[in-house]
Amino acid sequence: MRTVRKLIRPFIRFIWNIINFFRWPYIDLAVILWPPAYEYFDDIVTDIKDIYPVLDERDFEIEDGSMKKFMLELYAIDRATEKKISLKIDRLLVAPHKLRILKIRIRWPRMKSHCDFNSWVKCPKVNELKQVIRKKYTSKIKDYKYDVIIHSTETDSQIKEVEDLIVKYSKVDTNPEKLRYFKELKSFQFPSEEYVLLNSAWLPFFNIRKNGDLDLLPTNNLYQKIFSKDVPNFSSGVPGKLENRIRFHGLNSPYMKLGDVNSPEEFIGKYAKNLGGLNFVLPRLYVQYKLDRVQETRHEINKLNFLRRKFLKKRLATKNIRKLFIKFDKDHSDLKAISGFFKYKKHESDSFPKMTNMDWGIDLIDQSNY
Repeated sequence: MRTVRKLIRPFIRFIWNIINFFRWPYIDLAVILWPPAYEYFDDIVTDIKDIYPVLDERDFEIEDGSMKKFMLELYAIDRATEKKISLKIDRLLVAPHKLRILKIRIRWPRMKSHCDFNSWVKCPKVNELKQVIRKKYTSKIKDYKYDVIIHSTETDSQIKEVEDLIVKYSKVDTNPEKLRYFKELKSFQFPSEEYVLLNSAWLPFFNIRKNGDLDLLPTNNLYQKIFSKDVPNFSSGVPGKLENRIRFHGLNSPYMKLGDVNSPEEFIGKYAKNLGGLNFVLPRLYVQYKLDRVQETRHEINKLNFLRRKFLKKRLATKNIRKLFIKFDKDHSDLKAISGFFKYKKHESDSFPKMTNMDWGIDLIDQSNY
C-alpha cells in the first residue's frame, strides 16, 4: 500500500498544481523586514517594487519583552521547524525591535502543493524574491545570522493571522505623522478645531493598516473660507491635486445621521476626541459605521444568485460585483482587527485620550455578528 501511495503521490500533487494555477491568478502576501536590516528598509522596499507591486507598507515596533513570543507565533503560522528558528532567534532578540510589513501582489504565482489534500501550499515566487533580497543585503548586515533580513507568508489566508499578531504585540504609537496625507493636510493650515477626521483615520494608531483617503467633516466657517458657501449635502475634495485624497463630508454624511445632529459644529462638539492636536471622530461612531456598511454589503451579496455568490466572487465576477466583495472583505477584516485591538486591551494605553468602553464601541463589537 505504501508503495502504491508513493507512486501516485507525484501525480496527485501534479493535478493539484494545475488546479492551483487557475485557483490563484494572483495572490497577496505579507512580507516582513526584520530589525537587523532596519537601515536598509527603504532600499529593500525599492528593490521589491521593481519586481512586484507593493499594495501597502507600514512600520511597527514590538513591545519590550514580547519579541520572542511574536517570532514563535509568527513562524508557527507557516510550520517552521525549531531548528530554523533557533538559527536566528538570538540575533532577532537584539533591541530595538523595529519592523516593517509590506503587502505585495504576485500575478500567476504557480502555487505548489505540499500535501496530498492540497491543505498546505507554498509560493515559489515569493521564495525567489527573498533569495534575491538576501543575496544583495547579507554582506551589509552587522552580525548577520541565518535569514534575519526578510520573511513572508506563503498563502493569502495567512495575512490576517500575521496582522493579528502585529496588533497583539506591537507598541501603541499615536504620532499623527503615521497618517497618510498628514503632511499634505497640515500644509493647508486648517484650524484643527474646525474639522474632525472620520473613517479609517483611527486604524494606523491601532496598528491595523494605513488609512485610505483622509475624510473630514468641516464646520460651516471653514467651508465658507475655502468655497465661500455653507457645507453642502454632498461630499467634495480640497482644492487642487489632492481633491480625491482629502475629502470633505457633506450634511448627508452617514456620521451626521449616526450622531443625530443638525450641524457639523454640533457634531464636533459632541463626538470629537483630540489626539496629537487633531480631532478624531469618537471610535464608537466609526465602529457603528463599519457595522452598518457590512450589513448593507452582505444584503447586496445575498441578493446575487448562488453561482455568483459562491463561485465567481471577486476574481471572475464583473467589476461591480468584484468591488462589492472587496468592500465587504475589507470592512469585515477591519472589524475583526478592531475586535483584536480591544481583546488585547490596547485601547487602555495612556497614549489615547481617556474614553469609556462605550466611547470605544466595545459593546457594539461584542454584540455584533459581523
